[in-house]
Amino acid sequence: MNDTLFDEKWDAICTACLERVKAVDYDITRLSQDEAEVVALWRLVADGYNGGFLQFFCNWGENNCAIALNALRHIGAANTLAIVQKQRNIVERLNGHPDMKEYEDVYRLLTDEEADTIYCQLDPEFWDAAKEIPILAAPIYQYLISQQIRRH
Repeated sequence: MNDTLFDEKWDAICTACLERVKAVDYDITRLSQDEAEVVALWRLVADGYNGGFLQFFCNWGENNCAIALNALRHIGAANTLAIVQKQRNIVERLNGHPDMKEYEDVYRLLTDEEADTIYCQLDPEFWDAAKEIPILAAPIYQYLISQQIRRH
């Protein structure tokens, strides 16, 4: 199967799972584990390509990040996992920081060096590595489309 077919299949899977999360008021905890993983991966990729890891993390929080990391392990996306884990490790320093009141605070609390590492090194590496996600994820989660169809 060529990459375009994987992309199309992955898009269909994501669409089905995004419909499901919308139906439960965007509460990812009300989805099955596999559906939650698909939504978290979609959010990671969509925000990762749009504004980078920090946009993903600040938009969706720790729970979605943890689900996305688990999903990357589940599908065997070792390259993407390594990059996202490095990004997450940088942000980890802020856990318990007295000035950390909401996820948006991450932007101002990172050092210039930490921000540069995420934005200038790891985000571009992510953009290349994340191409593996549709290829690895589509075969694992493809059954979700048939489940979605049966729900209607």
